Amino acid sequence: MKAYIITGSAGLLGSRLSHLLLQKGHIVVGIDNNSREKFFGKRGSVESNLEKLKNYENYYHITSSILDEDLLYKVSSVLDSLKFDTLHFVHSAAQPAHDYPTRGFKERLEDFRINGEGTLRMLELYRELKANGIFVHISTDKVYGYHSIDIPLVETHSRFTPKDPHFKGFTEETPLDKSSKSFFGTSKLVGDLYAQEYAYQYDLPIVIFRSNCITGYSPTGVPLHGFLSYLVRALFIEGEYTINGYKGKQVRVSIDADIYSKIIDHVIDNFKGFDIYNIACLPKYSHSILEAIGYLLKKPADENLLNSEIEFKGEKIKVNYREQPRHYDYKFNIYDLTKLTTHYPATKEFLEENTLDYMFNNIFSSYGLNYEEIRR
Repeated sequence: MKAYIITGSAGLLGSRLSHLLLQKGHIVVGIDNNSREKFFGKRGSVESNLEKLKNYENYYHITSSILDEDLLYKVSSVLDSLKFDTLHFVHSAAQPAHDYPTRGFKERLEDFRINGEGTLRMLELYRELKANGIFVHISTDKVYGYHSIDIPLVETHSRFTPKDPHFKGFTEETPLDKSSKSFFGTSKLVGDLYAQEYAYQYDLPIVIFRSNCITGYSPTGVPLHGFLSYLVRALFIEGEYTINGYKGKQVRVSIDADIYSKIIDHVIDNFKGFDIYNIACLPKYSHSILEAIGYLLKKPADENLLNSEIEFKGEKIKVNYREQPRHYDYKFNIYDLTKLTTHYPATKEFLEENTLDYMFNNIFSSYGLNYEEIRR
């Protein structure tokens, strides 16, 4: 019997991974205190995700911050009552709002404590529990900062694209130094580096994933987090979406949380040693904001979408445009996934599933909408 400790268990990735593991009959001990509601407001609450998890008999929840001094006692109290052979640890909890630490020093300190100190505490918790499984750390591509976009680009009618047609994407060897990352990216880098150091210092079985946009089945999209999820909410529930900057041509490499979860599960089961992996959709499935909107509304993905009102299935949908880009938004992000798919070949099959249709079907379902009807 396998047991998993998952921090951020009610969040998008944490909840989908929990569902996958619970359906396989594993034990999941989830740690989450719904801090997402604090950072994004009521619409960012993950309570609905948590309620679904509580329907499983093999799910055990701990409402706690990862900074809680008593967390070892709380986790141990739960584990002592359970029978399992292997204990894995997936750390997906974070302060996820890129804009939050820009508000002031108090917010920056909180961001640092959660993403930096919180990761350190989870690594130490893993050691104190004498866990005999894998430690998975969910990092971010923001640790690369502007190095991950520092290439010549060409602007087309729908997106920014590399001037070099042979460019395959940024690798895990992209430099971390001498590049602004945002305060969020910096605090996440601290956690990333601590996970690396624990692997080196204590020879721990650790794997680090650096991802771009995570999306999927969770009705918690908000303007500043959850790009595709909020896009669907804004267009098909609220009837109005605002594009921020770059004429909507900024490129995303979204990965569905269900696909991400399959990859985590596969890597844990077939662990080949400590390493760091970029994780995102395959470059051929990358999409700009204009392209995603055009695809959903069956309109050409070009600048005519900006500040437009579109008649769609008897409803009027507004697409607004604001010149100012979001804080630390990038024009272009595509990652070379060769390392991941070479070390773990089965992950290529999972990533082939990660199409826009796959992601949108999950997102629409989470809002109680029928994606097939939209596509007809």
